[in-house]
Amino acid sequence: AELAIDNNAVERAIRPITLSRKNCLFSGSHDAAHTAAIFFSLLGACKENNVNPTHWLMDCLTRVQNCDPKNYKELLPHNWKK
Repeated sequence: AELAIDNNAVERAIRPITLSRKNCLFSGSHDAAHTAAIFFSLLGACKENNVNPTHWLMDCLTRVQNCDPKNYKELLPHNWKK
């Protein structure tokens, strides 16, 4: 079996997460950092579920206005259907 000598593939995969974490150190406040963490988590969930984040966000921001809070789960990336 061939093994890679380096871990560049793993480092490239986690780079966006690492950069976001570093940038969130200077969010301005704890609440702002918390909000950013939620936002980045949702965008990461879009990526994991092969959902276009732009389409998902535009649709959800429109639908959330008329959505019953009991149905917010339907708007999460893994449940979202266009």
